[in-house]
Amino acid sequence: MTTAVAILGADLFDIDERVFINSCAAGESLEVLTRERLLRHIAFTRMSGDNEDIASLADGLREKIGGLSDEDWDELKMLLPFPVTYGLDSAEEEAT
Repeated sequence: MTTAVAILGADLFDIDERVFINSCAAGESLEVLTRERLLRHIAFTRMSGDNEDIASLADGLREKIGGLSDEDWDELKMLLPFPVTYGLDSAEEEAT
């Protein structure tokens, strides 16, 4: 795995983008998940509503994912689903 790809999941995508990608890739086998297929899922999700935040998020993801080299895409998709941590849950917050 290249150094660039090793950090892509953590540094290229923010938490909202990782959640969005995970949602769009959910249920897809990594062996058949192509970049084009994921981009179609993202485009469909974008068109499914009138939320400007979702549209902006989807547009940014399409640009980032579309700009990856084939090698970087193949390595990146193997990191799916991305880990997502929003922060401390209420029990952890009370303990601190």
